[in-house]
Amino acid sequence: MKKRLMAFCILVLFFGVSYTRAIDIKTGVEGFSLALRADIDGLFSFYKDWNRAPKSPLRFPDRAYLGLYSEYKDVGIEASYYIYKPWASGSLAEYSHFWHKLFFYWKPSETLMIKAGLFDLNFGLKFDSTWWMALQWPLGLEEPYDTGLGIEYHGKKTPLNVYLSYFREKEGTYQQPAAYDPAPGTGEKDIIVGRVTYPFKLGGSTKLEIGLAGYHGRTQANTINETAWSAGNRNMFDADITLSLPIGLTFSGEYMHFKYSAVASDGSLWMPMSGFGMPDYFATPLEADVFWLDGIYTRPLNYKFLQSISLANNFSAVKSKDGRDIYQNTVSLQFKSVSTYTWIEWIMYKNETLPDPGWNWNVTIILRYSL
Repeated sequence: MKKRLMAFCILVLFFGVSYTRAIDIKTGVEGFSLALRADIDGLFSFYKDWNRAPKSPLRFPDRAYLGLYSEYKDVGIEASYYIYKPWASGSLAEYSHFWHKLFFYWKPSETLMIKAGLFDLNFGLKFDSTWWMALQWPLGLEEPYDTGLGIEYHGKKTPLNVYLSYFREKEGTYQQPAAYDPAPGTGEKDIIVGRVTYPFKLGGSTKLEIGLAGYHGRTQANTINETAWSAGNRNMFDADITLSLPIGLTFSGEYMHFKYSAVASDGSLWMPMSGFGMPDYFATPLEADVFWLDGIYTRPLNYKFLQSISLANNFSAVKSKDGRDIYQNTVSLQFKSVSTYTWIEWIMYKNETLPDPGWNWNVTIILRYSL
């Protein structure tokens, strides 16, 4: 235990005194830009149950992120790569790295962008306020990345934003996932996603943005854990709202509804989800309403090694049609310097599909160093 505490103290010291800026490479070529980014995360966690075997509270490094951003006039590329520390057992013991995104884009005008490759479906809000994910993430509703074609429109006179994408295949494989996917077959195919957002200025620096999105995808027939699943569709709807106040306070709310038409041979109302190399890592109800409530307050500071402090809370709930629900709440205290980020988060989680449906909790300290 003393060794673990010593390692943790060294880690805190290392992250606390680092003072390095992001890498923005000056090429000297007119119209050409190139930027590199690298993050490395370390975790120090305490669990109550959490439906997993006991493990060391210190995990460093937990994950590294490598990013590249380059543009020449009206064309460019964005790429990012994840590297996870291999686990002692399970899929990540062997498969611990994958492309997060990799796409090319072209801007034929100031309002249009066309892109191709592995990129975000852009369905719904993102869990930016906390390090720990919201419940939408393991359900494959948030931050999914697939390979396809997309077009974006960003109005100038009328600030309307329109996103339309088509994805033929899911990203990667079960062994190298970038997000969760429905497990039957190889995830989803022929995914069509449309999203519209519109920002309002309410006076001063107060902003209100509303968003609507629709989603259609096809799941494939397969057999998992001796249960045969038919082919089917997944249809989803999203409505969200974000309010940003000039005092550094932001609130957001989101409602989603989704429904799978696939049928299980045993009559199951929950479909396995693939993730981290395993075809049954999680499960999603075939039909549910999903709710998200989020708030974050950020106070700028004028210290050499501390630029801001934030307090955030994220609540998400999955209300399934069969009456077995999932709840999660995350309270997050955050510290930001030039190149270091620290999150102290308390996560409470309740899953009524488990044998013990009571509340579990997890306290995690996350330390990130960014170039």
